[in-house]
Amino acid sequence: MQIWFYPPPLKRRVPAGANLDAVPVIRENYRKVVWRRAYWYQRLGLWLALPTWPVWSALEALRFSLQLGARVRAETGKSRTQQFSEQVALAWRHLIPPSAYYMFELYLDAHRRRADEYLLRAETKGGAFFLLRPHDFDPKRRRPFRDKATFAAECVAAGLRAAPVLARFAKGKVKARMTEALPPIDLFVKLTEGKGGRGAECWRYEDRHWRHGRFSLDEAGLMAHLADHSRVGGLVLQPRLINHPDLADINLGALSTLRMVTALDEQEKPELIGAVLRMPSRADSAVDNFHAGGIAAPVDAATGRLGAASDMGLKPSTRWHDVHPVTGGRIQGRALPYWAEARTLITEAHARLGDRVVIGWDVAVLADGPAIVEANGLPDQDILQRIHKAPLGEARLGQLLAHHLTHGTRWRKP
Repeated sequence: MQIWFYPPPLKRRVPAGANLDAVPVIRENYRKVVWRRAYWYQRLGLWLALPTWPVWSALEALRFSLQLGARVRAETGKSRTQQFSEQVALAWRHLIPPSAYYMFELYLDAHRRRADEYLLRAETKGGAFFLLRPHDFDPKRRRPFRDKATFAAECVAAGLRAAPVLARFAKGKVKARMTEALPPIDLFVKLTEGKGGRGAECWRYEDRHWRHGRFSLDEAGLMAHLADHSRVGGLVLQPRLINHPDLADINLGALSTLRMVTALDEQEKPELIGAVLRMPSRADSAVDNFHAGGIAAPVDAATGRLGAASDMGLKPSTRWHDVHPVTGGRIQGRALPYWAEARTLITEAHARLGDRVVIGWDVAVLADGPAIVEANGLPDQDILQRIHKAPLGEARLGQLLAHHLTHGTRWRKP
């Protein structure tokens, strides 16, 4: 599948005059891990598919130029033809897919000059992050990050504040209850191993019943309904978390969360790499997920202040917003409450729970402080690079990935 959505795993040349140290290390390890993990028939398939990359990338460039070309022309004055030719040049000479041209705004000349510094999703999630696991990593356990109920329990055991779990459901049964009776509050349901906000539901409490859509259920009815619903996938039931009042004018009644990425430094101590605040952009959204149409704003690591927000950059309506597009609440320049406490929380969490070099933390800022919602051992870096308008390949993240790939002794090798 990689050949259809990402560049082929071939050796990439370093452009003349480019001052790249970390990126070649990351990409060479990605190339090795893809080819060495592949069975003979997978290698054969890759070789047979390699000639399709120029054709596929040209077709994708044409599609994106037709869909998004008018917006970029209004912004930069570049015609669709010029945008198409720049996408093809990046794809054929530098193995950069056409989607990255719009996501990372490579149609801006200053950004395009640094195009080779952007880390592609396959190079990190399929390469560096896969390799940078301990030698004794247990693939069956997958750390607590994938299973949300297990993760919440490990946070409690480690003395870390995290979103509590009230009950867990699987295969048509109530697998665990943490309280004898459900509290009379709004509740939140999500898949035990879901991604991207898929399957999330908010159940509102009113008059001894919980309501969602056409359902109005008492406690026994709700527990039975969720147990039955878990036949197609495990569920966790949690209290509905509510943001700090200072964020009420930009979260549309949903929970806005920080995506904070930490990495182990050269002494294997966690440090914050980057952060964004995610917000829903539709009034009917139950989650703030960036890949589900939400928007995100960059967070200044030193001050906790926000910059302008945007989406993935792949829609004709894409804009950068100083104020929320629905509520009009100020985004640009807003100072986040409890920012210092959030930084401390996730660096301590990485030190106590992390067996990965890089971890992405989802953190909610509540009225009385920050709480960890989830963690991701394979965090997507598109959101940081897109929203901060800067590549990570030669920044601190790229430097640390290259360091651990080259000098780390605890980690696997390709």
